[in-house]
Amino acid sequence: MEQSIEGLVQQVVKETKVYNCLECGKCTSGCPVARIDEDYSPRRTIENMFFDLKSLLSGSEIWNCLTCYICDIRCPSNVRFSEFVRALRRIVTSFKLRDVRAYSLLPSVLLEMMEDPEIQRNRLGWIQSDAKISKRGDIAYFVGCLPYFDALFEPISMRATRITQAVLSILNKANIAPVVLVNEKCCGHDALWSGNQDVFEKLARENTENLKDAGVRKVLVGCPECFRTLKIDCAEFLGSLDFEVVHMSEFLVNLLEKDKIKFKELPKEKIAYHDPCRLTRHLKIHEAPRAILNKISGLELVEMERSREESLCCGVSSWLNCGEVREHLQLTKLRDIKAKGVNKMVTTCPKCQIHFTCFLREKGSQIPLNDTRLEICDLFTIVDEASIRVGEPL
Repeated sequence: MEQSIEGLVQQVVKETKVYNCLECGKCTSGCPVARIDEDYSPRRTIENMFFDLKSLLSGSEIWNCLTCYICDIRCPSNVRFSEFVRALRRIVTSFKLRDVRAYSLLPSVLLEMMEDPEIQRNRLGWIQSDAKISKRGDIAYFVGCLPYFDALFEPISMRATRITQAVLSILNKANIAPVVLVNEKCCGHDALWSGNQDVFEKLARENTENLKDAGVRKVLVGCPECFRTLKIDCAEFLGSLDFEVVHMSEFLVNLLEKDKIKFKELPKEKIAYHDPCRLTRHLKIHEAPRAILNKISGLELVEMERSREESLCCGVSSWLNCGEVREHLQLTKLRDIKAKGVNKMVTTCPKCQIHFTCFLREKGSQIPLNDTRLEICDLFTIVDEASIRVGEPL
């Protein structure tokens, strides 16, 4: 027998510890959305769930949340607010109470194409002719949707395939020819956080089965959203996995410690590192990228006012939050960078790179550039530029 909406909500409340809310306001004081939109508050969202559930589920409130996890890590009662929001979105989507999409329909269409087994994709078309990969092996590189971003975001000259090529190049320099699945699907992150759990589970099941069939024991992931999905969500919904999931930044630190790769000196430059929400707050990885950048001679890593677990979100989650709040957050972040005399911001999240680059194209005139261009780039492209095989001359 199907549960009622009210019954499902009560189950969500119990699982996410919403009843533990003390109304202390620590969530609201840290929430990036609440800083800009005084009508929004995680605490008020919980209150509205108790007093006006129908309006909450049919309105925009639960879709305004960035699921950035700031409230989760600040809550003294361990309320899992981001998971609460995700679960409510699933209820809304399941009962067709509201249809929420952002940007254009293209990301949604891409997801639907991924789900369709009849559509054959050229998943390996981005791999350069001199790169080495394996069909079976212990180590796999999970690429994600990056190869499709070049076409989707051509107007802002996004070259996401440069990131995937860089990761593969780095691994090859360390004499690793990883498995790259020809039948890899989207990790399902956006489907899950948009309420489409059934789609997520279908994609997750196919990916995990394909990795298992390839004999993989360790999966390397560069995209923070794919990393969170494979490491936490796949295990939560599908049970324990047959392989270990490792972020590429931590794997790189290990390669450096074992002298598997080394760095040449790069031109002197001040850089800042942007902590992606999924990597930093969701999974508490913030030192590995910094350790890598600090090992590259010529680069001076400058910390921003708000970094690590206090870092500002890029303002967009699962393509859902493109609007005024996003613009305010990005403007604040980029002004902070320029105030530090930095002209390059490095991140590990391709979507953060897309969102900040898009803002610079549309609203860059609002940032004092001091006659220098502000560049947003990926950590792994820098590492590829600096890294050489052990034994090669510097």
